[in-house]
Amino acid sequence: MKTTFRISAVAAAGALAVTGCSTAGGDAVSGPGGHAGCTIRAVDIPLDTLSGTWTFSAVRTVDPRRDRTGTVLVDSPPRWRLDFGPGGPDKAAVLAAIEQKYDDVGLVTDGFSEGLAEIDSFLSQIAESTPYVGYAAVKAVTAPVTVTCAEGSKAVGSLSSWVGSAMGVVMCEAVDPTEKAPEEALLARGRFCARA
Repeated sequence: MKTTFRISAVAAAGALAVTGCSTAGGDAVSGPGGHAGCTIRAVDIPLDTLSGTWTFSAVRTVDPRRDRTGTVLVDSPPRWRLDFGPGGPDKAAVLAAIEQKYDDVGLVTDGFSEGLAEIDSFLSQIAESTPYVGYAAVKAVTAPVTVTCAEGSKAVGSLSSWVGSAMGVVMCEAVDPTEKAPEEALLARGRFCARA
């Protein structure tokens, strides 16, 4: 029996958390003023930090021989946010600069990622008689971010986001080792099939 994979790639959503502003000289900025009036000249994120690691945001295992509702193993949707330390640059301006500069790498700065409700809707269409795992995953990234203001001061922080997402189902029995599957499907099988 061949293993079946059903995958639906979706647009990714971003979650940002930028903290810790500093001036060009490296002094910490704490308190009102800081970079609140910053006119953004540049925003920089090292591209090599945007490759990401698959992180599961929702997982349900089902063994139809026992129970069609299954067991929820993960229900932790990623949260979208942008935070600065006191006196950080304007969040909307930073988001706009990131969207403009990094649009081609799939780093999206608004929206959502699939969660348990979407997985349950997806799994309601599965008519298998052997154990399977439904999952939603995001390709999470953490990267340093540097905002350069027009007058030369810098705000340095950290970006927490994701650059891709996927939703799918993986069958747990009769695995064909030669079958090709997406990385996140293989991870879901390895981590969660033993608990189905």
